[in-house]
Amino acid sequence: METKMNVKSESGWVKSAWAMLLSAVFAAACAAVLPGAAVAGPIPDYGLDWVTIGSPGNRAATPAEAPGFFDANAQLHIGTVNYEYRLTRTEITAKQWHEFVVAYLPHYDESQTFDPVEFTGGWSRPTDADPSVYWVPEPVEQMPVSVGWRMAARYANWLHNDKRTDVAAFASGVYDTSTFTRNPDGSYNDQLVRSPGAKFWIPNLDEWTKGMHYDPHRNGPDQEGYWRYPTTSDTAPIPGYPVELGGNGTGQTSASLHIDSGSDRVWVPVGSYPDVQSPWGLLDGSGGWSEWTETSFGLRSRVLRGSSFWGITTISDPIDSLFSGASHAGRHGLRLASAVPGPGSACLLLVSCCLHLSRSRRRSRTCVGDAPLSHSPSPSDSAE
Repeated sequence: METKMNVKSESGWVKSAWAMLLSAVFAAACAAVLPGAAVAGPIPDYGLDWVTIGSPGNRAATPAEAPGFFDANAQLHIGTVNYEYRLTRTEITAKQWHEFVVAYLPHYDESQTFDPVEFTGGWSRPTDADPSVYWVPEPVEQMPVSVGWRMAARYANWLHNDKRTDVAAFASGVYDTSTFTRNPDGSYNDQLVRSPGAKFWIPNLDEWTKGMHYDPHRNGPDQEGYWRYPTTSDTAPIPGYPVELGGNGTGQTSASLHIDSGSDRVWVPVGSYPDVQSPWGLLDGSGGWSEWTETSFGLRSRVLRGSSFWGITTISDPIDSLFSGASHAGRHGLRLASAVPGPGSACLLLVSCCLHLSRSRRRSRTCVGDAPLSHSPSPSDSAE
């Protein structure tokens, strides 16, 4: 279930309607006071490959860089993030997601998803010997998963709560799953933005756009700007299989490879185009699966970014090309966001001890002018 939000072939009034509605949604999200990404204390990596996105306070994309965000009726200022944060270098893989599947399986109910694959990610499957035991075949461990938005929210909760396996660990912390309800008019009540103090979350549109398109040196040293495609380029990446899967070496993205492949389709693992990166070193911004963002669109959907195995890069990958997917039903890729780890308690204790020792030494030396009063040297003084 996917809705195109902004393509050049749409009439002007349709584009304006989309833009005005999206503007209203963004304003509502801002009114909710989106929390920053500073969290004191250590944050586990959990084996994920993280990339820190810096340059806090960067400017938004301009009409010249993202014309689809601007028209006579609405202007979307996208891309500004006022804090450092982290994004996973690739989409979450089958192996990484499977650990969540095993942990959440005792609490899973099919009523929580429109399709069970939103939970399994497309790769975890029950064993023949015991349907209650799930596994992931080794050949597909590095494939990107396609999951439901609400399951992605539970995944973020689980990581935030230190991977505990009690039901409460999946239910809140980042997103309150008790809000995952439907109204008689068909609208939904899902929590719009992450809770303050979140350690892990689904990146919003600004965070995704900055990580994929923003370059602090786009126009020269310290001359910031945005690239049109998530590949540090203004030219669309070339679809094609990597050499390891039979490609001729010209391929830069897995986008569109499955459109006409039929039964001959070949799945492409994450990170298969290591030389095709965003300005920050993120991979697979094009291809794989279109990725969920936290940003809501109306009362039913969330904004999607990037092309997929079935997508066309020139339509789906430009900075100002947005889609939406139903957050209660639909499967898309997940690239996780995280706070940048702050000083841990051990570091703070060490600093405190050093400050205490420094003050103690200063108190032991009463000075008159530049000449300290004589005193019997202590072993610590002799060692200085």
